[in-house]
Amino acid sequence: MQNRIKFIDGLRGLAVLLTVLFHTMIFESGFAGVEIFFVISGFIITLLLTREFNQTQTIDIKKFWIRRISRLYPVLMIVVVMTLFLSINFPLYSLQDKIYSQAFYTSLGIENWYEIIQNNSYWANGVQTPFLHVWSICIELQFYIVWPFILKSIFKVSKSSTKKSAWIVLAIFAILVISTIFMSFSMEFDAIYFNPFTRASSFVIGGLFAIIACNSQQRNAAAVKVFTVLLFAAIGVLTYFFQMNNINLFRGYIAIYSVLVATLMYLLMVSSSMVMRILLENRVILFFGRISYSLYLIHVPVIYFLSRQNLHVWFNLDIESNFSLVIFQITVSVILACLAWFFIEKKISIQKGFFACLVVILLPVVVYLMINNPQNLQMTTDTHVVDPKWDTEEPIVSPGDTPVLVVGDSWSRRLAMGMTLAQEENQTSQFSIISYGIPGSSVMNPDYTINYPDTTPASYPSKSFDEYLQYWKAAIDKYHPEKVVIATGNYDQFAQVIDNKVMRVGDPTFDSLYQAQFQKIIDFFKNEGIEIYMTNVSNNAASSSDNSWLPFSDAMNKNFDEIAEKNKNDVHLLDLQSFLADGTTYSPRILNGIYMYDETGHPSYDGSIYIGNWLLDQLQ
Repeated sequence: MQNRIKFIDGLRGLAVLLTVLFHTMIFESGFAGVEIFFVISGFIITLLLTREFNQTQTIDIKKFWIRRISRLYPVLMIVVVMTLFLSINFPLYSLQDKIYSQAFYTSLGIENWYEIIQNNSYWANGVQTPFLHVWSICIELQFYIVWPFILKSIFKVSKSSTKKSAWIVLAIFAILVISTIFMSFSMEFDAIYFNPFTRASSFVIGGLFAIIACNSQQRNAAAVKVFTVLLFAAIGVLTYFFQMNNINLFRGYIAIYSVLVATLMYLLMVSSSMVMRILLENRVILFFGRISYSLYLIHVPVIYFLSRQNLHVWFNLDIESNFSLVIFQITVSVILACLAWFFIEKKISIQKGFFACLVVILLPVVVYLMINNPQNLQMTTDTHVVDPKWDTEEPIVSPGDTPVLVVGDSWSRRLAMGMTLAQEENQTSQFSIISYGIPGSSVMNPDYTINYPDTTPASYPSKSFDEYLQYWKAAIDKYHPEKVVIATGNYDQFAQVIDNKVMRVGDPTFDSLYQAQFQKIIDFFKNEGIEIYMTNVSNNAASSSDNSWLPFSDAMNKNFDEIAEKNKNDVHLLDLQSFLADGTTYSPRILNGIYMYDETGHPSYDGSIYIGNWLLDQLQ
């Protein structure tokens, strides 16, 4: 728009700040900002198209698309390409395939459908990938494809009657809301969350009030001004009660919220309130409103790349305070967003349909070439990343003299990796490390359901207990190990359903069963004549950076102490927890200058080597 509507920028500013606070985990209800964006988009696009139709009796859809492409694609292209480039050069292999897929689907404008197809769950406890937030931009793009045709048809059917047009749009809104409510009883939260059909009602209600506002008179009555302020306050209260994974959001809550936001926009359009001007048209909020699009796109990649670990590795900068880290990330995001707004949003304008089509086609082509030829884009020689093979269950055997079998869950894989890399760094081959650990393995039986916290679906061990023993027996027969390191107990700290009862480590019944199962493992290796070592668990279980998992890891270690005591003549207990402790109540992120854990909650590349050297000493 040539003449920007200030309160719209103010609402955009509020929406983007809410979203940033959500992604930095300061305000867990901040994802309501996306809903405000949807209503704004429906309102402003419908307002422009309604004015165009009133003036010309038609809607030039081609020109509309060119304007949208000119508005959205330049910054989107730069952010996607640069984020992908950084991901290639600073990879997190546990997420790399997902990042590549999200980048490609984003380039096609359908990233939200990728999340639905993959049955992905929107994160609740941390930024997982630098592209996930682009799902909302993709839904907007999909709305822009469909809505001009619908609106043009409505205007022609209603013969430019504002009242008839409004009733038709209201009917569409009602159908969408009712359909979403019905779908919420048969679909998972995330399938609805990413679905353009179930999110369209927010756009449509914004469009409805835009149509009404186009032909409304100014209303400056004091009662209207007071009601506007009260409405703004009510929206603030409703925002506070947004809860991720709460299906009730799609059973009327979002619909009511969107109606109130759209009503507020209508009242701000037709009336003038000093209080609302102060709240929505002050310089600070308008500043964030103007850079809101760039800030929305940029802030998640910034949070992703400027993690504690990267800041430590890249700049030797250690930020312990969560608040200080968030302030740093937000500051960098705002600076980059300002640059993007000034040099890209303000400077680049696409006027021709040919160039608009070229841009839309060029983005997926470039992304496809990048993700299929990453080796040509690697500018760094840093090899301190975890090879994906260590996150699988395939056996890995390193050359060496004394064969050592390493078994257990995913932590055992990283410990085996650490010992292997430590020997390579030290240029020794005293031990042949035989990694037969399996991520997600459980000492318990497969009919015990592993229930992750919150809404994560239950999962099951990939093998039965007897199958694990057979698996290890095959390794023994093939490689004849003299020693075995058993590193497990992290996966089994999650709640489990045993005999139709939910229980967890620390429960006497669970502990008794766990110790009995573990004793079978010890007896198995004892009967094979293999020297047995077992580690306890670090307090870093489940990537916890607070004390919430401390009781469970402590309870697990109590089990290990009792098991080791019962088998003190046959088992060496390796006190991994004490080795990684530094006097804090949970394992440190940084120990002796080494960032110990990666994004998965497992030992990092350098952390694995640090632990590996210690384990090699214990095996002497």
